[in-house]
Amino acid sequence: MNILNYKKVRWFLSIVFIYFLIAFKSNNIGIDGYYFLAQWKYHSDLLEPHHLLHHWIYKIFGNLIHWSLMVDSKNYNNQNIDYQGIFQILNSFFFLLALLELHKIRKLITGNSEFFTIMLVGFSGVGLKYATDVEVYIFPLFLSLAGTFKIFQFFQNHKMKDFILGSLFINFAILNHQIQFVWWLIITYFIYKKYCCNFQVIGIYLGFSLMVPLIYGLVAMQNGLGFWEFCLHDYMNGSANLKFSWKSIFLTLINVPRTFLFFNEAFFYLNQDIFVNMITAIIGITFLTSTFLFIQKIRNKFQLSEFQKMIFYLFIAYLLFALISHGNYEFMVCLPFFVVLLLPDLSKIKVHLKTYIFISLFLWNMIFLLIPFRFYDFYGKKDLLKIYQENPNAYFLLNEAFWFRNFIYYHTGKEKPQNILTQFDPKKIKELLMKKEFVLTDYPNKEGLNRRNFMQNSVNLEKNFAFYKKEIYNTFYGERILYEIRIKN
Repeated sequence: MNILNYKKVRWFLSIVFIYFLIAFKSNNIGIDGYYFLAQWKYHSDLLEPHHLLHHWIYKIFGNLIHWSLMVDSKNYNNQNIDYQGIFQILNSFFFLLALLELHKIRKLITGNSEFFTIMLVGFSGVGLKYATDVEVYIFPLFLSLAGTFKIFQFFQNHKMKDFILGSLFINFAILNHQIQFVWWLIITYFIYKKYCCNFQVIGIYLGFSLMVPLIYGLVAMQNGLGFWEFCLHDYMNGSANLKFSWKSIFLTLINVPRTFLFFNEAFFYLNQDIFVNMITAIIGITFLTSTFLFIQKIRNKFQLSEFQKMIFYLFIAYLLFALISHGNYEFMVCLPFFVVLLLPDLSKIKVHLKTYIFISLFLWNMIFLLIPFRFYDFYGKKDLLKIYQENPNAYFLLNEAFWFRNFIYYHTGKEKPQNILTQFDPKKIKELLMKKEFVLTDYPNKEGLNRRNFMQNSVNLEKNFAFYKKEIYNTFYGERILYEIRIKN
């Protein structure tokens, strides 16, 4: 018996899941997250080319949520809005809607959508990470899934209203994040392949597709930029780039399994404890063993339908794009959805095997993702903010320089403050010290294990500079020290 067949049960589970996600919303926002929050808070650059309408839409929803929660609307104050909390609530809500769309597509493809398959995505590492964080990938993912469901419906029932809605959602997703252009490309190929001689279908789809460059063009004109200059702004200024290298391959191989079983630097820190080590081994072995047995059970049942062939192309396309984007984990948020949609009907697979997979997945991501991100402070935010405010004339040069700059922007309103350096440039540092400027750095501390530190080249400052302990601040990983930099005699 499939419990998802009952609407009342679906409503109950949806409410429980939303409250669960909100209860574990992340307390450790990444580099981009604080920049997004600052843009929203200070009304700057809301129409960014990489995710053109996302911030505007979230701002509208966010203001409605904030206003609806206020007892006295006369006390409405823009500065009192909990931007981070509302952003995370919206991501949690749209992640739930994405799962419901997954349920509908899965049922349409296989005739049966098991609770297990939906929860496999719902409690996946990458799903939980971005559903509880401040990022811009969940809403466009929901739109693409909603559009795909309607397009699939049209393929079956030929109702034009489904095709119109599907075309709208698929194209509107691109306006919320450019990565969804990959999704549009695959869907467009299959629509053209199936309806190339149907001028009504092609005309409607082309009409909605032209909406995207039209809106981009209008915003580009408003900003006094050329069309391509605006559309490819992030790639032209270097904030986003495409590159294929051995490091990209390595990161892709690491990040693909992370889409289900999440791990990061905190995972290795926690596993220094022998008790946590034992728990990791038990859960990991349970998941891998039950997954292996599960694959053995279904490997002879794979027979891709027309719809699943489209999903397979989507999976390959996104994986390749993530590969040439330095193995970008963020671009893999849709991969668990594709994996589940490619699975055959699982109704005859033993319940206990699916239960082992789900419980081990849930426990792993609770221990190594939700709990650490919710209750610990990886960066030492409060201490760093206090040190920054107590040293207004100092220059700061941190390993997490871009994160720190965006964090300060969100809390102070100062975008790209001049006293936060973003590069370990010996020449620049020497110039500042020659002017008797005060420079603080965490450079001698051990660098974190993350994608950015792996991709960038290391710099040796110890040859020309001396470091003197100045400030201590606390993080999840223990005490970190800020050093004053001086020129060596």
